[in-house]
Amino acid sequence: MNVIVEIDGKKNGLILGVGSNHDFAGCLVKNGRIVQAIEAERINHLKHSLSAYNPFHSILRYLFPSGRAKLQSLATCDTVNPRYFQDLSQWGEIKRYNHHLCHAATVAYTSTFKASAIFVADGLGSVWRMKDGSYKYETYTYYKQDQNKITEIQKQFGIVDHTLDETHIHQ
Repeated sequence: MNVIVEIDGKKNGLILGVGSNHDFAGCLVKNGRIVQAIEAERINHLKHSLSAYNPFHSILRYLFPSGRAKLQSLATCDTVNPRYFQDLSQWGEIKRYNHHLCHAATVAYTSTFKASAIFVADGLGSVWRMKDGSYKYETYTYYKQDQNKITEIQKQFGIVDHTLDETHIHQ
């Protein structure tokens, strides 16, 4: 069963957040509250199921068993492979957010603290293309949270040596 998704931008309060690099998941939020969340491998029983097929379809079928979804917006982090959303591009804009900011938001918006310091340590965050054509990746980012505002303080980048497995050379 395919799920028909319409992203109309109207303020119905229904937002779908999806993403990951290796463990695909979806979270349905209505009016600022989590309604339902699921990780793809819980549905298809395939660990790190990204390589098996498009896990986005299993997420949609699970969250929208009626086969139809009318969303205010669809959001993901900027490290998710865009090919997973090819068949949705006709339905509306897909909002893409910085990978480390997504990690920070997960902490900030589920915390009971009104203010906090947030440290994200990640092997491969968002990719930044350099003027010389090479790439660097976020590895560490410091944020501060005050109420519902998250502010970046500092970011550390690493360069991946692709001859080794995710080995970072920090500059």
